[in-house]
Amino acid sequence: MGKKTTDQATIAWQNVDKLEERNNYSKVVCKHCDHSFSGGASRIVSHLLGTGSGVKACSKCPEDVRTRLSAAKASTDASKNAKRKREEEVEAIKNRKVDKVSAAVSCERNWSTYDYIHSKKRNKLAPARARDLVYIFSNQRLLRKLNSGTHQEEFVPWDSEDEQEADAAGGGDGDDEEEEGVEIVE
Repeated sequence: MGKKTTDQATIAWQNVDKLEERNNYSKVVCKHCDHSFSGGASRIVSHLLGTGSGVKACSKCPEDVRTRLSAAKASTDASKNAKRKREEEVEAIKNRKVDKVSAAVSCERNWSTYDYIHSKKRNKLAPARARDLVYIFSNQRLLRKLNSGTHQEEFVPWDSEDEQEADAAGGGDGDDEEEEGVEIVE
């Protein structure tokens, strides 16, 4: 006896004869009941198993063909489900990676704060002093956010409101004098 194949398309095509083929579809006739219809492997499987809509069920299909087709269909369905499950797992892993905050975000924030502190006004700060001010500024900002109860505050001003108004009005004197709370090291 010949080798039994488990591929449902191969089993399906073994049980029909092609009458004609046009534009990627075939007109076929069932070897068991002489019913002719158009379609591919999935319609032939539906005809032989008597499942699906729009296709007349084969009344004379041998039980061994139905058994082999059912087993092949179950195997195909199981492999499709396994593939779908793997794809869902990969998608979940990709989503977990995307949800992670980049390590560069905190560094960028720190550098931005350092650039803000070491500005034209405060360009004579020693590196250690600038580092300490960045530390104080960052922690002060964090405490304000935590104490306010909302974490949506994006900007905590470094300068007092009076200094900001003077800067906006162009009232800065431009001298290298000490600013309030900041010691200029020469």
